[in-house]
Amino acid sequence: MTYKAKSQSQYLMFLLAWIVLSLSTPVTSYVIFSIKILFLIFIFLAILMHYKLRIEDGQITYQIMLFSIPVFTKVIPFNEIVQIKFKREGWLRTGAQIKVAKGFNIRLIQFEPETILIDLLGLARKYKIPILRTEGFNALHRNKTDSKNIAPESGASEGNKF
Repeated sequence: MTYKAKSQSQYLMFLLAWIVLSLSTPVTSYVIFSIKILFLIFIFLAILMHYKLRIEDGQITYQIMLFSIPVFTKVIPFNEIVQIKFKREGWLRTGAQIKVAKGFNIRLIQFEPETILIDLLGLARKYKIPILRTEGFNALHRNKTDSKNIAPESGASEGNKF
């Protein structure tokens, strides 16, 4: 199965606007100006990046792509995965982190389709990979299931679900 995600462009757009506005001020040093230009290019390229994760038989392939050109590719066999950590990211978002024996860990946030966490949990159980669910992750999922199970006659109205 293939999962895709885009960069968090709302934060990067804010930084991009801030850098463009700072370029309009008078420049006293060309070193600072060139650093701002390099930072501007870096942020612009980061906005155009997207990520792809493919779960296949025996391995996970993680790619960072610029347009449709792969910039970074990492192939992880299941036996090199040390742990899959499910955690809370922000107020209402959940994600996972794949810890590997060698190299950098992989963070998985805002991948679509949203069944990625369920598929990773099934993968971990099938191949006996240790999992860790943080307290924030468990609390968020407990609250999601509790709010779905509240019936209107139990005191919660449609407009107020707290």
